[in-house]
Amino acid sequence: MAGGDTNTVAFAKLIIKHPYKVIVSMILLVMAIGYGAQFLQFSTNYRVFFSGENPQLSAFDSLERIYAKTDNILFTIKPNQGNAFSPEVLALV
Repeated sequence: MAGGDTNTVAFAKLIIKHPYKVIVSMILLVMAIGYGAQFLQFSTNYRVFFSGENPQLSAFDSLERIYAKTDNILFTIKPNQGNAFSPEVLALV
């Protein structure tokens, strides 16, 4: 047997010998992971990947200051007649 196999067999024997302790341990482990997961965050701000001295980021900031931010989209809907919130217009949208 390879070295990893003996560890696997020993771990399997431990699980078989103490099933209730393993079940309780796994439940506690899942609860601890679930509690910690509430603090995970995902940032959609691309600036977290660049330092403040990054020349490309500085050039992009300069471009945004001169013109405008490019991460916005605006859709305007105007019907030929009637109210934009009528059931017919909303169904088409």
